[in-house]
Amino acid sequence: MEEKIKISISEEIYELLKKDSFDFDVTHKNKKINLNLFLNILIANYYEDFSKIDLSINKNISKIINNDDPELIKRIIQTVNNSDSLLKKKEKTKSFSFRPTKLIEKAVVHITNYLINGESISSFYRRLLTSYSKKIKNEREKIIFKETYNNILNSIKERKETFIEFKSGAIYKNASIYDIKTPKDEFYNYVLFETNNGIRVTVRLCKIKQVIVLLSPASFLDKNIILFKKSIKYGVQYLLEDNENEPVKIALSSKGIKLYNRIYLYRPDYEEVTNNVYIFYGPYEQIIQYFRRFGKEAFIVSPLSLRKKMEYFYSDAYKRYKRY
Repeated sequence: MEEKIKISISEEIYELLKKDSFDFDVTHKNKKINLNLFLNILIANYYEDFSKIDLSINKNISKIINNDDPELIKRIIQTVNNSDSLLKKKEKTKSFSFRPTKLIEKAVVHITNYLINGESISSFYRRLLTSYSKKIKNEREKIIFKETYNNILNSIKERKETFIEFKSGAIYKNASIYDIKTPKDEFYNYVLFETNNGIRVTVRLCKIKQVIVLLSPASFLDKNIILFKKSIKYGVQYLLEDNENEPVKIALSSKGIKLYNRIYLYRPDYEEVTNNVYIFYGPYEQIIQYFRRFGKEAFIVSPLSLRKKMEYFYSDAYKRYKRY
C-alpha cells in the first residue's frame, strides 16, 4: 500500500509511541526506532479489540438514550468518539504520517469500510493510538507481541513443549515454558522456560522472535520448579542460581533505612529484620545491584562471597576516581 495516513495526536502520546518502539526493540539494524513498522504492528494487533470497545460503547449509548432516531444516536456517538480531542485542545499536538504495509492491508480495508462511524480516518486512528497509550506498559508489550504472547499462553495452558527463537538468532527446540510474569516494580513481561537439557532461562517477551507450540508434552525438573517459584516470588527478571540458598543479611544505617523505604524500583523484599539487620532471599544479582546505590549506608554481613563482591565493586570505583 502506497498511500500514507496522516494523524494528529498529542506530543505526549507521540513520544510514548517512539519510546515503546525503542523499548520493545522494534528498530532498524542500526537500533534506530522503526516507527512505521511499530505503528503497523500496533494497528494489526489492536484494531479488532479496539473496535469491540467502540461497539460496546455504541450499544450502551443506544440503550441509555432509548431513542429510535439513528441520526441522533450517530451524533451522540460522534461526540463521545471525539471527546478525547475536545478535552485536550490546549495540548501540544504532533502531526505525522505513516505508510500502511501489507501487514495491515486487510485491516485498513476493514477499518475504512466497516469501523469508521461518521468520523474521519485520522480521527479513528488517533483514538486507537490514544486508547493504546492509556494501557500500562506490560499490557502494551502484550499487544505488540500478540501472536507470541498468545502462543506462550497456549503452551502453558495445554502443557506442551515449544520451539522458541530469539531475535538474536538463538534457538531452543523442545523448550518447556513454565510461566510468563511481570515483576511488581517492572514494566515488561518475562518468560521463564526450561530447555530440553534442563537449563533454566528467563527472557523478556520482546526479545523473542517466535514461539511455535509443539505436540509433545512439557516437562520440568523438580529442582527447576522450585527455582522458578522462587524467581516469581523474589524477582522474575533475574535468574536464580542453584547455590543461592543462603539468606543475605544486610545492616542498614538510619539513612540506609530511609533510602530503602524511598527507592522502590528493583527493591527486594526482606523476610525479617532484627536490630537494623535485614534478611533477604532471592537472586544475589538483584540484591547487589539494588544496594550498590547505598554506599556506606548498607553493609553486607553475609554471605562472605557477596560481601567480597561488593567490596571489589567499591574498591575498583575508588581506584578509578583516584587516578583522576
